[in-house]
Amino acid sequence: MNKNNLINLSTDTLETVIDQLIDNELVKSIPVVNTAVNVMAIGRSIRDVLLAKKLKVFFDALDEVSDEER
Repeated sequence: MNKNNLINLSTDTLETVIDQLIDNELVKSIPVVNTAVNVMAIGRSIRDVLLAKKLKVFFDALDEVSDEER
């Protein structure tokens, strides 16, 4: 397993743990955890916006391709 795979695996694992903590109201009442959860939510939101922009560019470019070329 190379370094990039390990980093991706660690990130995915951390994200899963945080997702579980988000649902726990007791944990959310801890200020530091609540701040971390909010920061993660902002990061996801930014990722979603960037993906939406990329998809829009892709679909706009796809409109310019003729049916025969597809």
